[in-house]
Amino acid sequence: MRVGLDFAGSLHVKDSEHLQNVYICLFTCMVTRAVHLEMVMDMTTISFLAAFLRFIARRGRPS
Repeated sequence: MRVGLDFAGSLHVKDSEHLQNVYICLFTCMVTRAVHLEMVMDMTTISFLAAFLRFIARRGRPS
């Protein structure tokens, strides 16, 4: 599975009373063009790695 990666955002999301900025981590399969979206709270390395691990858990490790 060959995968492309990009970030989108920031998006404004209201959680109860607070307005937060969130980002979308976009994974795209280069063969089938399937798209997988993961929401991340910020653009730090730790947030990206958590999103990447969620992607791997669901779709498998990309080549």
